[in-house]
Amino acid sequence: MKQNLYLVGAGDFGLEIEFLMHNKKGFLDDFVIAGFLDDNENALDGKNTSLKVVGSTNFDTFKDTDVAIITITNPIIKEKVFRKLNGKVRFHTFISEQVLIAPSVKIGEGCIICANAIVSINANIGMFVVVNFGSQIGHDAVIGDFVSIMCNVDIGGHANIGNNVFLGSNSAVIQGLKISDNILVGAGGIVLRNLKKPGTYIGNPVSLLG
Repeated sequence: MKQNLYLVGAGDFGLEIEFLMHNKKGFLDDFVIAGFLDDNENALDGKNTSLKVVGSTNFDTFKDTDVAIITITNPIIKEKVFRKLNGKVRFHTFISEQVLIAPSVKIGEGCIICANAIVSINANIGMFVVVNFGSQIGHDAVIGDFVSIMCNVDIGGHANIGNNVFLGSNSAVIQGLKISDNILVGAGGIVLRNLKKPGTYIGNPVSLLG
């Protein structure tokens, strides 16, 4: 019997995940994509999808067999949505085809790993982490909860990324460095030292904005 799967977040990233699900061999043999949950009922207007917004993030009529995936990349919003839905539905981890993940990698609940990502040996990935297209996580790296790693990010071995961190596309973290909680690294930013103070960092090397 197929399980109903809800995509939580009807933005562009949610539509990308819908696309990946349709292109993962055998995935739709096990799941029916029931639709999106989003607080904006008109979020899909003009979008190229057959799916509908079938409820808000306050949705509470899940069946016992239903699962959900949070398709939101903003770490703060992602955590808030998780806390609203936690206990109401089970969360699914989605790993695309065409990824390379070492057998020793630990992956938490609710993660999304997109096509062409590479996760090397002994990496530890927390809950509700997004690893977007083409990103690389080095050996023994630790990734906290609710982290979003955008496209083509390079995280060096033994790096330690805190909770609620956003790494913009084409950014890089040198091996062994630590990024504390609640930090955003802008697109193309190069992290050459530990980042301790919450805030937005940009540039090469990155510096705290403002």
